[in-house]
Amino acid sequence: MSLLALLALLAPLCGPLAHAAPEAAPSAAGSEPSVPAPAATEGALRYEATLRDEYLAGQSILVPVRVWNEGSASAEAPDLERRPWLVAFTFDQGGGELERRRTTPPASDPGRMVRLSPRSQRRTLLEVPASSALEPAEYQLQVQLDPDTVPRVLATRTIRVAEPRPVEADLTAGVSAAGRSTDLTVWLHQATAGFDLYLSSRAGRRSPPAQWLGHTSQQVRPMLSEAPEAEGGARHVVWKQGDRGIGWVAVESLGVEAASGLVEAPWPQLELVGRPATDASGHLHVPVWIPAPKGPGGELRIVTVLDRGAVSYRRAATFPQRPSAIATTVDDSGTVNLLVATTDAVDLYTVRNSGPAHADLPVPGRRLVRAEAGVPFVDARFGLLDRSDAEAGGLAILTTRATAGGLESQWMGLKGTPLGSAVAVAIPEGGELAELLPSSSRAVGYLFKVGPRAVRYVEGTTTVDVEDSLHGDWGLVRDAQGHPVLLRTARGGPFQSRVLQPTP
Repeated sequence: MSLLALLALLAPLCGPLAHAAPEAAPSAAGSEPSVPAPAATEGALRYEATLRDEYLAGQSILVPVRVWNEGSASAEAPDLERRPWLVAFTFDQGGGELERRRTTPPASDPGRMVRLSPRSQRRTLLEVPASSALEPAEYQLQVQLDPDTVPRVLATRTIRVAEPRPVEADLTAGVSAAGRSTDLTVWLHQATAGFDLYLSSRAGRRSPPAQWLGHTSQQVRPMLSEAPEAEGGARHVVWKQGDRGIGWVAVESLGVEAASGLVEAPWPQLELVGRPATDASGHLHVPVWIPAPKGPGGELRIVTVLDRGAVSYRRAATFPQRPSAIATTVDDSGTVNLLVATTDAVDLYTVRNSGPAHADLPVPGRRLVRAEAGVPFVDARFGLLDRSDAEAGGLAILTTRATAGGLESQWMGLKGTPLGSAVAVAIPEGGELAELLPSSSRAVGYLFKVGPRAVRYVEGTTTVDVEDSLHGDWGLVRDAQGHPVLLRTARGGPFQSRVLQPTP
């Protein structure tokens, strides 16, 4: 993703000092750490500021200020987006010495106002000046509306500034073809009480812009959905909740715009497989594996949440054993595609219709390729190939088989047309395949676990040995130059990266 595109996506939380935005949604998983202060009233206008329990060190503190008109006639209120200096912030770190901050006002206040119709509201995100420089500590923070008349207190609360402490992260979001337009990832911060969900960039900065999405009392493992290529479109963050629950929250270009949701599936247990996807209509699709009551088999279904909350559980297929690989993508038309590999074959399922009229119809699929005798498939995934003189490029499929000589990967089109093979790779002695990394140039990288604290990356004739165990959250991605990068979560980071290149 380009810097301009990233700023456009995160603008409400890292852009100008003030930004008018839609009303915030309830916090993820139904919890709400954000505490509204007693509303200040001026005639029919009411003001409210909302503070959270905890903020990240190195990040600006952003405070939503809401004004709404309770009267039966239109009323005017100060335009806080263009006049942020009308709101002041006072800090007390416990020593009794107060520090007051606000945006420096111009020599002459232009006096801009906004007109609110009856029972309408306006919400503005205001940045606390220089708050990204605050040291980790507890602070008493007061928010005041300070117009020409008597100042009014909008919120007073003890807040905590804490260094990032990631405990769960989706570090491979954007690796597949449909994620080609983003380097964003979602991660869970262990707060002093509960957990906070954030959206960040992986782009190599120690403290990338982080967008707060919500709070949960339980530790969950979030995943960012696949979405169409167009930047700024809708996405979802999804997690499993309990044995059969699916929690989710919508993420729009202006932040969280929809309430978090929870789907309780009608089976005793389910597993999230592949990756969730958001189609061109903004509908959420979550592939799930329903284990059979007995034996290794089960059923693959697509749980679809429509924009008005209706839910369907469309069946894809029943399998005698759990598939070896499941991958998800969204093509340029906004259609969700699901790739399923068993040891014997690779199939492609397409979710073309997701409305209520199709809720009970199975998801259509087709066989792409069968395995040769004694040469099972171990992986299948989507990739995006560059255009060449001989090939049109675009969305493609990479399959990997275990042969007598090692691992062999082959590219094919969405209809099964062969597009070439990658260099076969021998499996290191005692090695275990941990991850594959396709390249748009048709090369393929393989990451092997070769010891308790050692991994080996192989791509073509290049081999890189790294003394780094794969415990906890990690991911294998490519940087802007196409180099393989091993990502890890790190306290205070929240991410650390290591380019996998041979040592000179």
